Amino acid sequence: MMTTSTTKTDANAGGWYEREIAHGSPLLSAPSADRPPTFRLTPMNNYRWIGMGDVAVRLRRCQEPLPSSTILYMESRLRTVEPLELEIAQEIPDVCSRHGRPAVSKMRFRTTFYNTLDHPRHPGKPTSSRFDDRAAPASTLLVGDWPICDQCERSNRWCRRIAAILAYVMGAILINFVVVCAAGWAEITPEWARNIGEIVVIPLALAVFPGTIPIGLLVAMLFFRKTTQPVTFRPIDDEKFVFVQAHPGFRDAMRAIPGG
Repeated sequence: MMTTSTTKTDANAGGWYEREIAHGSPLLSAPSADRPPTFRLTPMNNYRWIGMGDVAVRLRRCQEPLPSSTILYMESRLRTVEPLELEIAQEIPDVCSRHGRPAVSKMRFRTTFYNTLDHPRHPGKPTSSRFDDRAAPASTLLVGDWPICDQCERSNRWCRRIAAILAYVMGAILINFVVVCAAGWAEITPEWARNIGEIVVIPLALAVFPGTIPIGLLVAMLFFRKTTQPVTFRPIDDEKFVFVQAHPGFRDAMRAIPGG
């Protein structure tokens, strides 16, 4: 039976939390038979971010600077860690990590991690915390190619269509609202048209705010984001690894890779 041990050292003395994962763990295969890997975490972090059955994927610093990475180097008083540009550094099996099905293609992804109060490298959380609405600075960019299955491709197509429909509807609402307001202000329309405008201006205003801004925009962004993230990443504690949410079939495929 696999065993896991956790050791805590004095944080005030500049120590770390350490956790050793036994050889053969579904979380990470050990680099050698006689030495299980040790993960070092800063005292502010812990393993509550890692789910049971998550898989560790090796990372490395990008060999060339990433394009459009200015967001990483913007000055911020909230920044507490070094900005990193990382990429996948190992072979990924042709199996979908979400559904465990054979992959039909690979999707290029670019994920931003943010320096939040909850975690310094948190994926997809651009606010400082649940109780702090200040924008969190970007701390890490991670890029790579990830396998996806036919079910993921169908889901991506539907999400893109829904996001496009929402964008067209919100655009039509905004145009109609501007036209109605302009016509009423200029008083160039017949009286019967102005009467209709007075009736619909309040519903149109509600459709603009909060219907379109911010609710519609947030929903459209949510659907669009689903088409750009083929895998669920956990917060990064060590720049050499990132844990991902994994289907059992994907975990088995990862273990079957030599040296994986």
